[in-house]
Amino acid sequence: MIASLARLQKIASAIPSVLTRSPSETKRTAIVVPRLTRSRHSDGSRILARIDNQQIYFGSQDIELKPTSEALGCCLLLPALHSRRALKIEPSVCELWARQVSGIPALIEPWWGYPSVDLDFNTHTDRAQRSPSTAACFSCGVDSFYTLLKYPAAIDALVCVLGYDVKLRDRDRAKSLESGLRNVAAEHAMSAIIVTTNLRHHRLMKAAPWERTHGGSLAAIGHLISESFGTLIISSSGARILNRPWGSHWDLDPKFGSSAVEVQHFGDHTLRSKKLIEIAQDACVRKYLRVCWEYRNTGINCGVCEKCIRTMLTLDTCGQLGYFHSFQNINVLARSIAELPNVPTYTIDVYEFLLESGLTHSYQAPVQALIARSKLHHYGNA
Repeated sequence: MIASLARLQKIASAIPSVLTRSPSETKRTAIVVPRLTRSRHSDGSRILARIDNQQIYFGSQDIELKPTSEALGCCLLLPALHSRRALKIEPSVCELWARQVSGIPALIEPWWGYPSVDLDFNTHTDRAQRSPSTAACFSCGVDSFYTLLKYPAAIDALVCVLGYDVKLRDRDRAKSLESGLRNVAAEHAMSAIIVTTNLRHHRLMKAAPWERTHGGSLAAIGHLISESFGTLIISSSGARILNRPWGSHWDLDPKFGSSAVEVQHFGDHTLRSKKLIEIAQDACVRKYLRVCWEYRNTGINCGVCEKCIRTMLTLDTCGQLGYFHSFQNINVLARSIAELPNVPTYTIDVYEFLLESGLTHSYQAPVQALIARSKLHHYGNA
């Protein structure tokens, strides 16, 4: 009995050391990217790879996708850092891409505190001529519409990924987004490219915040279509004046490029609210703009979430709100503002800017109250 008790005590004393062991003390296997395969499927050209015994695919009926390992490297670098696992790419990769990507951990370490991990790349020097054509990531949002209308050079194609912001199983919304993209592309005499993927279903992607991984995931599309397009434009999510850590950033996105495709980041010189004011009179923007990601109802833009409200208030300041029929609940906007508990810290300045920009009188008091309770919530004072 005494011997059994001693054994139990010995086992019990060992348990805390196992439970409290830091990630750096735990042996972690590398994330291995094998050679990608290309096949034909019901959604056209399909690129496949098995990572951590789980398949990832990208497909398109509009373009032949290139089975390039750099694409999955772009997608998986941030998840590798987040999970503190080495990233090993078995096929050789572009030397320029490897060199640029290897500098990303040091760039984002101050943002999120990720430690460096081993990056195991065999490289080659790709002397193939880069295509002169340009594609732009397009979601029918403010940032991508601004790029479409204000980018200083020709854009040849708009590309959208179903499976990123809009889930594939949400067929009605996916169909609506695809229709919007194709209509906008047709009205601007551009090609439309739809890519489908299950990337966000992968356990590595689920474990890491999409706010940090989406830039690399967008850049990956540039590599997949690089046989036809030598430049991919990613529209900025935030302005340089804010300079907050984000998965798509003017210092980060270009590092995902290679000798085959240049990844550009455009629009960071100005705030999103100012972008919208600049493009609000465009007929295409009025017809197809979509900003909502919460999808609280069946509309393109629910009209009651924070992002919808912020967008509608911006349109109100320039007298354009009544022309945007894609927003629901415009007639109860003041009530919707009052029902918002608070707004994210990085948008408080935007609401103050809107308040100074000439909001309709009926919205001024609700916005003032929203700013006050948001400051109280985040900072403990109004």
